[in-house]
Amino acid sequence: MTRDLPESSTLGARVYDGGVSFRVWAPRADRVWLALVDARREQTHIEMARDDAGIWHADVDGVGDGQT
Repeated sequence: MTRDLPESSTLGARVYDGGVSFRVWAPRADRVWLALVDARREQTHIEMARDDAGIWHADVDGVGDGQT
């Protein structure tokens, strides 16, 4: 497994048609959860999947840019 920081353009939140893709680099983590909070302050947790480079990712359908 590589410990080199990946290119920053692959990380963060990216809007796609119908949702948002989230990516974080945490090569030493055993688990990573994405926490989404809605306008009613209700929180949803989504477990992220890990690739071989230590990038954790989750694609969330139905959310968009700047959504509250």
